[in-house]
Amino acid sequence: MAKAKTKSTAPKKRTADSVKEGVSIYTDNGSINSLDGKQVARTVATYNRMYHINVDIYRCIKEKQETAMSGGYELHRTNKGNANERVVEDPDFIKALEKTQSITEFASDIIQNLDLYGDVYIRRIYNVFRGVRGFQGATVMGYEVLDTRNIKIITDSNLKVVRYIYERKGQSFNKQEDFLAEEIFHFRS
Repeated sequence: MAKAKTKSTAPKKRTADSVKEGVSIYTDNGSINSLDGKQVARTVATYNRMYHINVDIYRCIKEKQETAMSGGYELHRTNKGNANERVVEDPDFIKALEKTQSITEFASDIIQNLDLYGDVYIRRIYNVFRGVRGFQGATVMGYEVLDTRNIKIITDSNLKVVRYIYERKGQSFNKQEDFLAEEIFHFRS
């Protein structure tokens, strides 16, 4: 009986020639250079490209997303005066969140945005249109994690956030939406 020969091939070594142009690596001094020696801008587009090209970055974030909610979760409220935290129950928050997505999807979106871009923007969805008096009496109907790449922040002369402009991109449309500062939670890592 003749044995079939199989050709075993070792994985190819990554070199500047074998990697697509534009793939980035970190240097010892912390700047980002592409493998061809050119400087690469530190933008959300660069970080997003690195996330999709570099398997290690993708898997690391994916692993955090998968394990983040495995032990359950707690809601914490910080007292403004003394900065003490306490665990709270907020059934209205959970009910509003579950109308738009599950708590696991919500946490995954937050982790991905914080790890890739260092920012996360969470929109409160209200049951009424914005009125002259703002959101008095409005009920929060849901929450949405916005794509950090499509947010523009508008500030006044003292750099206080006045509003956010979000460009919602779709297959066949682009829609620009304005949100007041009160409508958005902005977290940075």
